[in-house]
Amino acid sequence: MNPRSVLPLALISLSPSLLFAQSPPAEPPAAPEPARVAIRPQPTLSSVPTAPPTAPPIPSVRPTSEAPEVLQAPPAPKVAPAPAATTAPAAPPAPPRAPAQMLNVQIEVTLADSKGPSKTVLLTVADGEMGQNRTQTFGTSNPFTFNADARPVIVGSKIRLHLTAEATIPGTGLDSPDRTPSLNLRQSQMMILNDGISVEIARAADPVSSRAFALSVKATIQR
Repeated sequence: MNPRSVLPLALISLSPSLLFAQSPPAEPPAAPEPARVAIRPQPTLSSVPTAPPTAPPIPSVRPTSEAPEVLQAPPAPKVAPAPAATTAPAAPPAPPRAPAQMLNVQIEVTLADSKGPSKTVLLTVADGEMGQNRTQTFGTSNPFTFNADARPVIVGSKIRLHLTAEATIPGTGLDSPDRTPSLNLRQSQMMILNDGISVEIARAADPVSSRAFALSVKATIQR
């Protein structure tokens, strides 16, 4: 007998209970079959629609009491607009004229001459109207003229009178010891006269000789 086969037999005869007490090793469980996964074909780049890129939303930041205060820049100073060009104020309108009264005013204009007699022109003019008087001598080498234009306005018991008077006075002859040249006098002014009272309104003197002239006016309301 082969010595190699004797030894296992002896071991079996000596400890049969030990051999039967040990159970044969269990077979390892079979590995589960891997699950089959269906692979779907991936779409190509040409078939996938591309969406326009969108900006990511900006998260809103709520101010908190713990956040540091942000200093704001001071507002820019306001520039005053350039002043508009000013125009000269219009002249105030003339006050309305009072209605004329149904009265006449007699006006006497007297020119006194220190070297001769006085000359007087007289004209009667309605209230608020204009009157003229023209006086002239002819046939002499030195003609004499005396003209007056007047516009009276009755205001209560007084007369506002606008008067223009002009006179050409001949000089004395050459054979006179105190000969004087011809003179031309003209006076124009506005005045206030009392009813029926004569007032001297102008006086003039010849610068060459001692001859003097005085102009007086009297206005009388014809009631």
